[in-house]
Amino acid sequence: VPGGQEPSENMHIEGDGVSRKADYTKVVPCCRGHHRTRRDSLHNLSREAFEGEHLVDLDALALDTERCWRRYAGASHA
Repeated sequence: VPGGQEPSENMHIEGDGVSRKADYTKVVPCCRGHHRTRRDSLHNLSREAFEGEHLVDLDALALDTERCWRRYAGASHA
């Protein structure tokens, strides 16, 4: 994920960008700059341009984030 700074924000990779956000399976942790404020942030670029600029696959990152969360949540409730 671009930035790697703490704390991260939940970057919704799908939705209309106004009020309807994607569900929790389409979230990627990202630093504030790359999420919202930098010129190369997801809010300032199209999704395709963001992925090309940062050489990332947001769907793959969201899937990995969901897998990590499920592993964490399962372990914490055991």
